[in-house]
Amino acid sequence: MIKSNPIGALLAFTSLFTALLAATLFFSYTREARTNQRLPVELAIANRNQALLQGLLTDAVEYGKRDPSIEQLLASMGIRHQTNAPASTQGRR
Repeated sequence: MIKSNPIGALLAFTSLFTALLAATLFFSYTREARTNQRLPVELAIANRNQALLQGLLTDAVEYGKRDPSIEQLLASMGIRHQTNAPASTQGRR
């Protein structure tokens, strides 16, 4: 049939191509859907870690107020605690 009918060959090729394309798109969609399901979990973990590190930083700054010897370590990491300086009025008019 395919040798004697060029339209049949074209139809068979088109059907095969469409089936392969549909399978590829299905597996790609499935993979991306799994990835998107994991993103909220990863975001929650990142937020939790950020909160833990923020708490640790706050504790280190508070400890630095009581024990000045840690100030050099905090300064070397670029961490400074806020002094009781007046609030900046920059940007207010």
